[in-house]
Amino acid sequence: MNWQTKINYLIGHPIGVSFIDGTGKSGVLCYTKNGELFLMEYLYHEQFALKHYEFQLIQDIHPFPSCYYRVSKFCLEQNLLFPIVRKMII
Repeated sequence: MNWQTKINYLIGHPIGVSFIDGTGKSGVLCYTKNGELFLMEYLYHEQFALKHYEFQLIQDIHPFPSCYYRVSKFCLEQNLLFPIVRKMII
């Protein structure tokens, strides 16, 4: 599925953006308008910036994966969960 098809489903969600020059950005997809994608990016401390990127510079977009499975799997492998929680996951 090309990224233009995915974009409407991802508004309001965290995404990664890969550009045709090989770089990337991440943030929350706010909206699209006039052939541009608007992304809320974290800068530092309490500062965020709404940045925009032209569609023609974008190679692909990717939704962020869920954290739950990855954290649970890591905790299981490292034996970091309490026994009762371990039984609930397995």
